[in-house]
Amino acid sequence: MVIGSYFWGCLADTKGRKTVLIAALLMDGICGLLSSISQAYWLFMLLRFLNGFAVMAAALSLTFGRGGALLGNLIFGFLIDLNCVVPIALFASMLLGEYPRVKGRILVDFCAYCCQTRDKGHWIRVDSF
Repeated sequence: MVIGSYFWGCLADTKGRKTVLIAALLMDGICGLLSSISQAYWLFMLLRFLNGFAVMAAALSLTFGRGGALLGNLIFGFLIDLNCVVPIALFASMLLGEYPRVKGRILVDFCAYCCQTRDKGHWIRVDSF
């Protein structure tokens, strides 16, 4: 499938997703049908390899068409569950590389944010340093 993703991705960029999807599903159907009636083990394994090779094209063209919309929703729920510490840490790490003069202030703000506790639905800041 890893080999197929590179091949089908390049082909989809040049020929279009619809054409590649139709060709891949046709190849998947033919290889699946032939592997179900094959008598030799080596032929069965070859056809199953080609089947997996073709399935990757369908997965790529169906996934990356809607990937941006789906990924945003998945990441949002995950980050809300983590109390949004991860995006703040990523943003702080970007600022630390760009603006070395504000390292101390960003570190203090980040530590203060991480030291918050939740009590009965309300945020309480814990200033212990």
